[in-house]
Amino acid sequence: MQIFCSITAIIILTVTLCVLMNTLFLGRTYLEHKKNGMITTYDELNAAVHGNYLYKAHYRIAFEKLASESNLSIVVMEPDGTIRLSTEGENITSRMQNQLWAMLFQFDSANNVEIYSTNNYRIIRHTDSRMDGDFIVLYGNLSDGNTIIIRCAVQSIHESVNFANRFLLIA
Repeated sequence: MQIFCSITAIIILTVTLCVLMNTLFLGRTYLEHKKNGMITTYDELNAAVHGNYLYKAHYRIAFEKLASESNLSIVVMEPDGTIRLSTEGENITSRMQNQLWAMLFQFDSANNVEIYSTNNYRIIRHTDSRMDGDFIVLYGNLSDGNTIIIRCAVQSIHESVNFANRFLLIA
């Protein structure tokens, strides 16, 4: 009986520690992974600018694949605001375009927390009050002078952590 109680206590302690570790660290790890993925995406798109093929028709499928594999929304705009390249439909694109202008001119700075920045871009955690959600957003300029915004919803990260915890508790 004592062995059974000891094994049960060890199992409960192990599951509790796993749930605690997931809650404390898994979300941060996912955010860091997503941030690094956005930086990689930016670098790949900027390399396509340097290779003079970002806006070519043959690159469109690679562009869409790059965005969909990382679950990212991407908009590239010319300095006059003309959408040059987008993964989204027109309505979403205009919302992202408005969000970009707001970020560039700091209209919504109370809802932004900077995560990382370079000379070419900033990555922020943005709370979108209209959509009642948080996003990780990279915005800045490509080497051709066009403005880029790359966005990812944070809600999916929270859902993944909750799912992992539920799985541990059920198992």
